[in-house]
Amino acid sequence: MTKFRTIIFAVYLCFALSLEVSWGMPTDAELEKAKPIIHSLTADDFAALKAGKKKRAELAEELLGYVVRADTEAARFQLIKLAFNLFMQEGDCANASAAFVKLREGVKDVPDGLFGTWAAGFVPGLAKAGNADGAAILLESALDASEMQSVTAIAQRVRVSFPRQTGRLAAVYARTVEFTRRQKELSGLKAALKKAVAENKPTAALRERYGTALAAAGDWNGALDEFAQGVGELAEIAELERSPNRQIDDARRIAEFWWERSDTMKGDSAKAFREHSAKWYRISIANGVLSGLNKTLAEKRIAETERTVVVSANASDVPTAALSAGKTGAPILIKMGKGVVMEFMPIPAGTFTMGYKSSPNYCHYPHQVTITRSFWIGKFPVTIEQWEQTGRQANWEHRSLKNILGGIKLPVSSPGLTRDDASRFADELSAKYAKILPSGYIFRLPTMAEREYACRANGNPDLDWYAKPRLTEDEYQKYCWTCEERVRFAKTKAKGVDFDPNNLLVKFWGVNFPPVAVGMKPGNAWGIYDIRGNVHEFLLDTFSTDISLDIDHNTRMFMTTMNTKWEGMDTDPLFWNDSPNAHTAIAWNLWAGDYQDEISIAARDFNRGRNCGFRLVIGPDLVKEKKSR
Repeated sequence: MTKFRTIIFAVYLCFALSLEVSWGMPTDAELEKAKPIIHSLTADDFAALKAGKKKRAELAEELLGYVVRADTEAARFQLIKLAFNLFMQEGDCANASAAFVKLREGVKDVPDGLFGTWAAGFVPGLAKAGNADGAAILLESALDASEMQSVTAIAQRVRVSFPRQTGRLAAVYARTVEFTRRQKELSGLKAALKKAVAENKPTAALRERYGTALAAAGDWNGALDEFAQGVGELAEIAELERSPNRQIDDARRIAEFWWERSDTMKGDSAKAFREHSAKWYRISIANGVLSGLNKTLAEKRIAETERTVVVSANASDVPTAALSAGKTGAPILIKMGKGVVMEFMPIPAGTFTMGYKSSPNYCHYPHQVTITRSFWIGKFPVTIEQWEQTGRQANWEHRSLKNILGGIKLPVSSPGLTRDDASRFADELSAKYAKILPSGYIFRLPTMAEREYACRANGNPDLDWYAKPRLTEDEYQKYCWTCEERVRFAKTKAKGVDFDPNNLLVKFWGVNFPPVAVGMKPGNAWGIYDIRGNVHEFLLDTFSTDISLDIDHNTRMFMTTMNTKWEGMDTDPLFWNDSPNAHTAIAWNLWAGDYQDEISIAARDFNRGRNCGFRLVIGPDLVKEKKSR
């Protein structure tokens, strides 16, 4: 009955609200026209809510589900506003903020400050409920969107409602003070530049100052636009960086230029220029441009920009300020004891195009995905030494083979490893280091979207090979391990060991391409290694056994979700099914005789493990969030 009613609702909504289609922010008249229609269609739902038969979060999710079927922006606006208010009444600021993201996607020309208008009024209620983390999420969302009016509106309520700020809220409020100062500086420079242009005065110096301030604020696109309109080498480098015709060798020149500029700066500006330079140094190293002393210097400079947060095995006395805001920026080094460490690299929030045109199925076809919150991802797949540090024993039938291929630096993988094993390992870390994790963050497997986003590193395919959908054979041999290369490596290292690598590898792994020690090939622009070309990796997503798994030849005959659509899954996407027999998502990560796509697939057999390892992320508890909805 509920399903039938939803269909009737959708049909009526489309019909009733498709008579006038607006193409921008809806007018007051359009909003007023949509209100009674939506009210009449949701009256029973709200009556059920009032009677205690339905929860606010449940109703909010239903309203958001109707958004994709609404043909006018006025209807989308009203539905999202209702859902936003319901989430906020529950104190669920994370889902309320995510709902507002849908507004920006579904309605054009949303005015700056609207988020603050909607959210600020709820801050006193959050204070009364002791929900400081919720207030931090609202303020953080406004900061991430760089909306000055919203930041100001929410910050004013926070200052009054939370006179004593601690933990995550204190860290976010500190960001607010710095953001406000920087925005005033940018506004002043922008006004001065506008005046200079109007009066036909020289603008090169002003553009350099304005561009530097934009870079310090994280807007490198805007900074390059200003620098390119300047003079001298600064303008030349800015144009070169923006050019689609860059050569591989240009990455080194760009990196060195920005680093030298940073030597003339202080504070946030120097930090921004050095981090930008480090990005280009990583690209240079990954593409084999640097070697010898030049490579050593580049690696030293990259290390200077990576202010690692070190977490000891005894986490009880670790300061949480660096992590409390849930924002990345520095790697995290987890000291597990006895010299064993796990390193996690920072991944910023952002939007990217997931999938490739070469794939005919819905699951992999290009679609835009937004990662709303930053997270950290393992620099390497979890290794044997890390796995065994927790008291586990890797199931290795042939110890000499393990030693030949890389010893304890090998990724922990099959035989015997299951996805459930990987999840339990992550849960133990979450419990052990709970005190240092940002609110709502845990150790877990990455989603399909998170892993592909981290793999691509928002890179330019012309410069960063990790961003390419396909690799040539030469590229793969340079940056990854082919099947043949693995066997040759084993034979070379196997001197004095009595076994036939070909036969043993087939017997041991079921395939003839074993894993190899991590970190032996270049990392990508975000400093992540073995993200392509070592073991398959278990992922967080699972699929219902009700869906069909068809053969996709792009994945070399493995089963993939050909009929799984991403509709409504464009923000922090996670496919989830609780069944113990659910299809498991993995990252297909091995050379298979031809050049291959970096894609995620679902397969029936991989939950039992076959040449599968895993890497972890420190990220939001998406499963918990999904279940709560």
